[in-house]
Amino acid sequence: MSRLRIAPVLLITALGAAAALAPAHAAGTDSAAPVVATKGTGKASDAVRLALEGPWGSATNGLAIKPADGKPLPLRAEARRQYAANQAAKARGENSFDDTARCLPPGIPRLYTEDGVFRIAIGERLAGMYFDTNHLFRLITMNKPHFEAIAPGYQGQAVGHWEGNTLVLDSNQFNDATLLDDTGLPHSDQLQLRERLSVGADGKLHIAMTITDPKTFTRPFVTNFVFEKHIGALPTEDYCLQRRGLLPKSDAGAH
Repeated sequence: MSRLRIAPVLLITALGAAAALAPAHAAGTDSAAPVVATKGTGKASDAVRLALEGPWGSATNGLAIKPADGKPLPLRAEARRQYAANQAAKARGENSFDDTARCLPPGIPRLYTEDGVFRIAIGERLAGMYFDTNHLFRLITMNKPHFEAIAPGYQGQAVGHWEGNTLVLDSNQFNDATLLDDTGLPHSDQLQLRERLSVGADGKLHIAMTITDPKTFTRPFVTNFVFEKHIGALPTEDYCLQRRGLLPKSDAGAH
C-alpha cells in the first residue's frame, strides 16, 4: 500500500473504533424502528447513529457564514474593521491574512464549507469526523463536560451528547489563527460553537450552529448548514501542499 493511502485508512479505522464503542442492540430490537433514550443518558439507537454517518457533502452552504434570521452579522467595531481589511486584501489577490494558503487547518466551521465529503462515527465515549480536505480529523468526547486542554487548537475541544435524535456538540478552546469562512470573517480565542446535528425527513444532514464570541460579536447568532448524502463516496487523496503547488517539483509526485 502506498504511503498516499496510509493516512485515510488509519483515520477511517479510528472512526470505526469509535463507532465500535457503542453498545449493540438488545436481542429482539428492531433496528428499523429506533428507540432513542431520553436526554442525559448519552445513548441513541444504532439506526439513528448510522443515519448520521454519511458520507456528507455540502448542499446549500456556500462560502459565507450568515445569520439564519437574515440580519447583518453582529460584528463589534474592531472585528468589522478587520473583516473589511481581510475582504479588501482578498479582492487584491492577497492571502497573507489566511493561513490556509500555507496549508494550515481551516478550523470549524470553515471546514464545513470546503470541497469534498466528510464522515461521522459515534460511540459512547468518543465520536469523530473525518474530512477529505487534507485528511483532517475532528475528535469529539462524548457524555463528558469540557476539560482542561494543553493549548487552544485549530479544531477546538469538542464534547457531545444526545438529545433525542439530535447529536449536540459544544466546542471551545479555539486559537484565533483561523477564519470562520472563506470571505475572511474573523473570530477570537473566545469562540464557542454549539451544534445540533440531525437527519431530516429529506434525508439530509442539518446542522444548526450557534456562534458565540463576545470579543468579535455583540450577540450570539445561529447559522445553518445542510449536507447531502454522497452514497458510495470513497475517501479521496487530498494533500494541500500538492494541491497548492507548495512542494518542490522534485517531490511533488513522490509517494
